[in-house]
Amino acid sequence: MMPVRPLVPMQTAARVTHVHALEKLAEQYGFWAWLRDNLAPLREQLPPDAARLGYAAGLRDTPYGLFSPLGSRTVVELGLPLGGLSFPPPDLKYAVVTERGLQERYQLDLQTWLARAAGDIILTYPLNVNLESHSAPKYESWYLVKLHPSAPNPFDAPHGTNRSIILR
Repeated sequence: MMPVRPLVPMQTAARVTHVHALEKLAEQYGFWAWLRDNLAPLREQLPPDAARLGYAAGLRDTPYGLFSPLGSRTVVELGLPLGGLSFPPPDLKYAVVTERGLQERYQLDLQTWLARAAGDIILTYPLNVNLESHSAPKYESWYLVKLHPSAPNPFDAPHGTNRSIILR
């Protein structure tokens, strides 16, 4: 019995009883459930052929929600070591990035990174990054980027310097 898996269905109890305390509890339980898998809407929009996915979000963010169903996808951490010039490997078709992540990992803005990585934004997902259920939402854009690895990239680092980390 945990907030994300309550013994009593709080939304139903709040709706049936109209008790304010249960309504507050139901709101909190709903928020905790959302926190458990906040990338689900983005994951549902991933193309079927995105079995390998690049990832360059903020360093305090996690790609956990992109792995589901577990074992169906390999997530490649991009931009490590920090500040390096390692752009996505040529066999990568898609990447999930944030502006904050690109600043932290590459010290580049989104448009510059897209030009250097030969990518196009195909989906923008507004993620609420405010972790307090009683506060107004604060959104950060997460981008699904289609990479075009065959495009020549004049900014590529010399051969052998691409050190992306692969998570399974």
